[in-house]
Amino acid sequence: MEAVQLYFAILCIVLLGVACYFYWKRFALLKAVMFTVCLITPPMSHVWHIIWGEGYAYQLCDSDPDSLFSWTACAGVDFYEVYLNSYEVAVFLEITLLRGIVIYFAQKHRESTMNYEVRTWWLYFIILQVICIVLALMLSVFPGNILVDYAPIYNILALLISIFILYFFEIMPVKKKRDEEEEIPLKELDPESISDSDI
Repeated sequence: MEAVQLYFAILCIVLLGVACYFYWKRFALLKAVMFTVCLITPPMSHVWHIIWGEGYAYQLCDSDPDSLFSWTACAGVDFYEVYLNSYEVAVFLEITLLRGIVIYFAQKHRESTMNYEVRTWWLYFIILQVICIVLALMLSVFPGNILVDYAPIYNILALLISIFILYFFEIMPVKKKRDEEEEIPLKELDPESISDSDI
């Protein structure tokens, strides 16, 4: 690893620590760590790929660069280069895994409240994660000839969306204000426990 890459990696670790500290003020420690890793890692990864790039699995063998999923012809050539160092597989799996975890926890937060505004914010947040996954999916689907042109565009577009997601997550109302009506978790709402006087 070059010295510049090492310094960049150290900077990323420091930024993860700082972000985790601030997220810890809004969430429990486990969720703060999860949101930190899953939301901060993708933009760092995109910056890395913009500067240093990534390998193309379809170029490792005599695959047809005009066919969809052209990388699959080289799937058994080199495990590291195909599955750990390629746009088609490594980047797609990374983004899908991280964004998928965020979707899971975001949906849990959305289901835990009846506050319409908060639920709507979480829904938009989930939609942004799905957009990121779809953009990453194209890395695996596109033919090699299209992929080499798409990958640089994807890096920039995905970085911009990731930055917007971080901003969106920061301004999203996670907890209700004190002067608002009390939120009732959906799972705790029992119709039989409501008396006639409450109606």
